[in-house]
Amino acid sequence: HLEVPAMGSAISRVQRLDHPRPAGQHVIGCMRGRLPAPSSGGGGCALLAQIHYPADDGSPPVSDEKFHWFRQEAIDSLARNYGLPRIAFQALIGSKPQLDPSSAVLRREGPGWPVIVFSHGLWGTCEMYTQFCRELASLGTIVVALEHEDGSAV
Repeated sequence: HLEVPAMGSAISRVQRLDHPRPAGQHVIGCMRGRLPAPSSGGGGCALLAQIHYPADDGSPPVSDEKFHWFRQEAIDSLARNYGLPRIAFQALIGSKPQLDPSSAVLRREGPGWPVIVFSHGLWGTCEMYTQFCRELASLGTIVVALEHEDGSAV
């Protein structure tokens, strides 16, 4: 049984932890949004994706839109599905800002950057593997982390 002051102190320490700098040589940019829906008349819907990529460190942000590391919808779902208090998830990850700015993609001579489509799997979210996707992007790939909105995600 943790007392409230001890829990508050533990949460405070966790909130101050920074994500490690990825090992690759590239600065990273990140955007989150909906990919365009197919226009083939199939009635498909736009997919939510978080995209990590090698960024041009000297460029201004391509978007002024800021987002939190975890979406409120994901925090609510994590708490509900894991049977834990929502306030705990909110305190730990709810107020963390995005880790990387929405800078322009770094231009590359020759062929473009390799693209990796990342699937978080069952009971996950596109945010849960952010650090792994950041590592891949820092090595020179564009990583498209898709959100499964078919009920298989958290």
